Amino acid sequence: METCGGGSLRVNKALWTLKGKSILVVDDFPDIRALVREMLKNFGATTIDVARNAEQCLELLADKRYDVVLCDYNLGDGKDGQQILEEARVRELVPYSSIFIMITAENTMNMVMGAVEYEPDAYLSKPFTQVVLESRLRKLEQKKAVLREISAAMDARNLERALALCEQALTQEKKHFFDIMKLRGDLQMRLHRFDAALAIFDEVIAIRPLSWALLGRGKALYELGEHAEAEQSFREAIAANAHFVAAFDWLARAEQAQGRIEAAQQTLKQAVELSPKNTARQKTLAEASLQTNDLATAEAAYKAVVVDGRHSIHRKPKDFGALAELKVHLDKPQEAAKLLGAVGREFKHASGEDQLIAAMVESKIAGALGQDDVSAAALDRAMALHAKHPGELCSEDALDLAASCFAAGRKEDAVGLMQAAVRSHHEDPAFLEQARAVFDQAGLADEGEQLIDTEHKAMIRLNNEGVALARDGKLRDSVVLFLKAAQSMPENTTINLNAAQSLLMLMSQQGADRRSLEQVRIYLTRARGRAANQDRFDKIYNQYRQLATGTE
Repeated sequence: METCGGGSLRVNKALWTLKGKSILVVDDFPDIRALVREMLKNFGATTIDVARNAEQCLELLADKRYDVVLCDYNLGDGKDGQQILEEARVRELVPYSSIFIMITAENTMNMVMGAVEYEPDAYLSKPFTQVVLESRLRKLEQKKAVLREISAAMDARNLERALALCEQALTQEKKHFFDIMKLRGDLQMRLHRFDAALAIFDEVIAIRPLSWALLGRGKALYELGEHAEAEQSFREAIAANAHFVAAFDWLARAEQAQGRIEAAQQTLKQAVELSPKNTARQKTLAEASLQTNDLATAEAAYKAVVVDGRHSIHRKPKDFGALAELKVHLDKPQEAAKLLGAVGREFKHASGEDQLIAAMVESKIAGALGQDDVSAAALDRAMALHAKHPGELCSEDALDLAASCFAAGRKEDAVGLMQAAVRSHHEDPAFLEQARAVFDQAGLADEGEQLIDTEHKAMIRLNNEGVALARDGKLRDSVVLFLKAAQSMPENTTINLNAAQSLLMLMSQQGADRRSLEQVRIYLTRARGRAANQDRFDKIYNQYRQLATGTE
């Protein structure tokens, strides 16, 4: 047998072994898959799955939890290794406790910068020997072993326990001090405890001004509303690491928050030059460019999203619509027409939500091109999909669909959409202003105001009814009412908090069970960071943690 770099090898006799570990090898060349598999067998591995492309890889990741993933970057047609990792992170297919190694024969800046953003645990350059692979896996295994309990808590979404374990680990483990401090800061950010996160990042910076700590400090300051100070921290992170693309993203946010849109656009341009493969960033650049009326840059960025981002999980039907709208504005109707045909094909077998949005986009593009019959047919399809998948449409998209219905003379459909959207955001002033704008555009300002007032009062009555049931000891009836409301209004923060609280009250009386606790976690996740009364959220969350801890 030969290594990837050629030459004979000896079986390692060390005590270290991969026995009992589940491993996935992803490569489009059968010989390479077989070669890496043999290396892993020499380390004691017996559970080794292989995939030849991204589709197979993602199916396996969705079906099974792997301890180690060795993924080649270049997989031929379809998604590459970066896009696999990108999607795996978004869909949470790779646990925190897993090792993900990117293998590549390429060392171009675009590849390295693109892949590093999704934080693989390591890179391995082809050709590599068995000795190199063993060394890399040993080091990563040692690090993961130190963080194993913390990772398990994070995989279980028990962030409070993960945080407590970090505190405990700091008293026992000095070698991975900075890794643990980074986890502590990130966990506090996820828990929306921005002051606590800021203190952690400041503590690290006082020891060593690491770029990730400077970025974390800036993010905490940004969330605390200190945008100018956050900007300075992001600039320091970039000064420490000129290729730290995430710091450019956050710098642009800070500039935009201070009203400096052109500066934000220039910052995003720099980020895209460093890492052009990031589809989400290209989209952000396109949106910023529209705000500055830089239509050429907007067009190029949207094209990068639609064409170059073909295999990215972040490419959505709306991107086709935005580019088509821009093409119409730039008097390029033929190119817009191509996008009209493409959006239907590209999302024909997508999720219900993407199919629905694609139909909405088709209707808008066709309308802009004067193809009224095509536009009407697409709108019919969108409404049929909405009836079939009522929970797939977020409230902001519902406003867009309602606007299209108003424009097409489908007032009844439009009003139904507006009612549902307003119910989900009856306490959100910014959203209600958007709703008023839709009614204004339809010439129905007074009717819109009446609808908003009616739905607001209806939601208050519903909440009061549920609270009264709980107060009168009819907890199960209260739970049924709020759970039904949360199912139909998943974006309503007050409803989610009341659903969580009523379930917790019921479990306090009758005992906790994992299924109900998971439902509470979902409601709290929906409400996190959006609750007007943070003290109330914290109180309910602490009740949840106390009950959840008792079932672990």
